[in-house]
Amino acid sequence: MPNRPVLVVDGDEDARIILRRILEHHGYSVIEEVEYDAALAAARAHQVALIVTELFIARGDAVVCLVEALKADAELARIPVMVVTTQAFHDDERRARAAGSAGYIVKPFAAQEVILRIEEMLANGPASS
Repeated sequence: MPNRPVLVVDGDEDARIILRRILEHHGYSVIEEVEYDAALAAARAHQVALIVTELFIARGDAVVCLVEALKADAELARIPVMVVTTQAFHDDERRARAAGSAGYIVKPFAAQEVILRIEEMLANGPASS
């Protein structure tokens, strides 16, 4: 279990609450953000161990793929990212993985699946980008 927090980014409050409760139940500390700029700032400020994010995140009046921004940023590219999303299309998963996501889970999900994937990702260490 990391001594650094996990950042959960999702515009859906219920999704954030569910993920936070799952993670905290398993001993992880959690930081929550809703939108793009705040998520990037939190990732930098808290030196998070992992980012769990919806595939598309609000940025002003638009939505953007947070994984693409994270992996394009030299400071943040090392942080492993797991996408937990409602986007069930193969093209969406390909886009997330091509951008550098180390995991992809479609909502609804089983709590055990999320924890197992997170533990695997953290055991493998920082992403090589």
